[in-house]
Amino acid sequence: MMQKWAVATAVTAVTVLGALSAPARAISIAALQSSNGTLETTDKIFSDFSCLISSDPETNTPTSCDQVEVSLLPNGLKFESDFFAAEGDSSFIDVLIQYTVMAKPGTSPFNSIGLAFDGEITNPDGFASITETVVDANDITKLLGSLTVTAPDDLSDPGFELNQDVPLSESVTKAFVTKDIFLTDGARISMITQTYQVPEPGTIAGLVALGSLGIGSILKRQRKENS
Repeated sequence: MMQKWAVATAVTAVTVLGALSAPARAISIAALQSSNGTLETTDKIFSDFSCLISSDPETNTPTSCDQVEVSLLPNGLKFESDFFAAEGDSSFIDVLIQYTVMAKPGTSPFNSIGLAFDGEITNPDGFASITETVVDANDITKLLGSLTVTAPDDLSDPGFELNQDVPLSESVTKAFVTKDIFLTDGARISMITQTYQVPEPGTIAGLVALGSLGIGSILKRQRKENS
């Protein structure tokens, strides 16, 4: 009997403005890698896609990067495949996905990442983890942020399911992302998302208003001191 996992989510918060284009159809990572292809929204460019699979037994899925598809979301990327490790103490599959994300010229840098996935287990000992690592694309030795999501272990942490922010160490316009997907002993994942949320217009207006009030207070205080 299948045991469903709750979706494990980390919300993204970025400072990019503007409406995004409609989602594109799915394309395999192998096709993007071989053609050096890119995916674009109104404010971001996703490029330099690569994929590497290690599995035992080799019949675990996916068996090739042709079977891992990526498509655009209104605020990021969606990865889909039948990520599955058959039951067995030594059964595992490890899929490594990498890509570059860049804010287009004239848009704001981003300062947070987000990760979500769903799946199921066929065995109580089944286990899956996704480790997200983000480095500066111009200096890959500079770590900007990392996040490991596990299931079903992380279900004991209700705060995580309540959309906890995971910020980067600084705002950047270009980053290199590594997504390490590991499953063992009867675990399955069907969908993984990487999101870049746009702040609500009301939030931006509020920040502008607060900034205006702060400047007004400073000017008022300076006038009193000079009088």
